[in-house]
Amino acid sequence: MCADENTIMSEKPIQRGSTLQKALIMLKRGVKKATEKLLNSEKHVVSVNGKTFLEKFSRYLTKEFEEYSIMSVDSLLT
Repeated sequence: MCADENTIMSEKPIQRGSTLQKALIMLKRGVKKATEKLLNSEKHVVSVNGKTFLEKFSRYLTKEFEEYSIMSVDSLLT
């Protein structure tokens, strides 16, 4: 992956203050919040399979991004 928050897979720098940078920061914060909420509410669970984890995590992600109509979370595993 990326070694630095200012680069993407192509390793081209993102201009500071750009729309893409703002979107990535928003995404990072939302994923972090969803992760923290999941860990806090599910800390009593001893083990869970991957499909169950992803389904639960997708619920928290959906809540974090529900105000943005262009973002959706699909928890279906194929």
